[in-house]
Amino acid sequence: MPRKKLMDVNANIWKRIAAFAADLLIINIVIIFPFQEILSRLLPQGLSMSETQSFVQANPETMSLISAIVVTIGILALFYFTVLESKFGQTVGKMLFKLTIVSDTGKLTFWQCLVRNLFWLLFSPFIFLWIVDPLYMLFNTENRRLTEMLTKTKVVEKVMI
Repeated sequence: MPRKKLMDVNANIWKRIAAFAADLLIINIVIIFPFQEILSRLLPQGLSMSETQSFVQANPETMSLISAIVVTIGILALFYFTVLESKFGQTVGKMLFKLTIVSDTGKLTFWQCLVRNLFWLLFSPFIFLWIVDPLYMLFNTENRRLTEMLTKTKVVEKVMI
């Protein structure tokens, strides 16, 4: 009887989305939730979106604090993805769905993981990656994001053959 082998195949797009959703939940609980208390103190409650925008524009120090919080959240999220992917080849969400990141060039490096996750920096020029990166994934045959193509990485799942 032939022995079964494990083979890497491009990860299913739905598994990738589910793993990303799990990671977003973790980020929301661990990173964003602690900042919600600070934000609720900074902004008056019960205002409409346009009233909140007017309040923030009239209070530049509040805008500076909110900007600092947004940048901090982005950097912490970038750190979450980059460290876990470079150390283990997976985030917690990818672990749950048995997905792994591999490098086309051999060993996965910290810098590859950092670049592939720059979309977490929620300011220009990286904000365009929130649109371009997933769209690129939908329109190529390997289901790879633009940053994955640039870093020569991909998300795979192991299957028995």
